[in-house]
Amino acid sequence: MTIRDLIDKLKERPKTVDEYREQQKKEWLDAVEALFADVEAWLRPAEGEKVLSMIRSETEISEQDLGDYRAPVLEIRAGRHTARLEPVGPRVVGIIASGGRRHLGLRGRVDLVSGPVRVPLGRTATGAWKALPSHGEPREVTEESFVQILGAVLLGSPDLDDKDRREAFLERLATGLRARGLELASATFGRAAGNLPVWMVTLRTAGGGVVTKQVDLSAGIDPDAAETCDEVVDRVAAEMS
Repeated sequence: MTIRDLIDKLKERPKTVDEYREQQKKEWLDAVEALFADVEAWLRPAEGEKVLSMIRSETEISEQDLGDYRAPVLEIRAGRHTARLEPVGPRVVGIIASGGRRHLGLRGRVDLVSGPVRVPLGRTATGAWKALPSHGEPREVTEESFVQILGAVLLGSPDLDDKDRREAFLERLATGLRARGLELASATFGRAAGNLPVWMVTLRTAGGGVVTKQVDLSAGIDPDAAETCDEVVDRVAAEMS
């Protein structure tokens, strides 16, 4: 670094708290805009074939450091299924993902939301985005990975493989139960007498123990469908109330 480089960098630094706040806000919103632009480019072929549509809107965010500001929201519609990319903010204490691992040092968070399912996308120190689901492995957000995650979240495509659909079901189940004040420990699908489908849902209790609830389903039901998941959540919550 030359003395001129040093001088130029020092001149670029904000001189007041307000200037620093505006700089941080701009960097954050630029990062969100870049992510949304990538997603729109990745999904444009599907939009061109009219199998989905994308709509921009805005949301109000209030943060202690950055104050009140408006940020973009990207809504993705595929038939009766809808998902949204919602900015949470640049200040992220940590995200607990699969296996109870806490991801620290993130520079921002945007959530992919569909019904009770919420998949955090964390911005790393390098500027890359990483998907951090509560079930399944964290992975860098690329065109391939985002399309897979979106398909699994929407649960609307017959082309999804069994693993993606099961991960999406578990994600939706954990989020739905959490909204009812219940913590999912595990869930296992099996068959009961007469080959009827059944979900065995194990919850963590306030005392540190676990309790398992059996949810019997109708013959011929899709065990990984969003509607099935919502039914399981309702029935487990009703038994625990």
